[in-house]
Amino acid sequence: MTFARRPDAEVVVAFTAGEIVGWGARDSREHPGDWARGWDYISDIWVAPHWQGKGVGSALIGEFLVRMRLETLGVASIEADAANEAALSLYKRRGFTEIWRGTDFSPSLGLNQAKVRLEKALP
Repeated sequence: MTFARRPDAEVVVAFTAGEIVGWGARDSREHPGDWARGWDYISDIWVAPHWQGKGVGSALIGEFLVRMRLETLGVASIEADAANEAALSLYKRRGFTEIWRGTDFSPSLGLNQAKVRLEKALP
């Protein structure tokens, strides 16, 4: 597995044998788009259905955690739909701890969603 990188973007694409198998993005949770505040929030993780359960999501998260540690950020955060047990299980295996569970409005969907927010201290 290799990662495509652009230093001016915070999107990571995972591909193997020329096939895109997943991607992720990060931003600042409290100050979206403000690089000066530190991009400590993994906002998106997507893995192609036939690649799920094969380590792609874990590798994407690992790449973001490496970048955050290099930037000396203290905490990484990530969210998932409360019903997405596979994602929540992955995040917990990667060392994230649940800090909040509730309903949050999704502007892109235009509705409230049951969400779980998790954090991980970055040594």
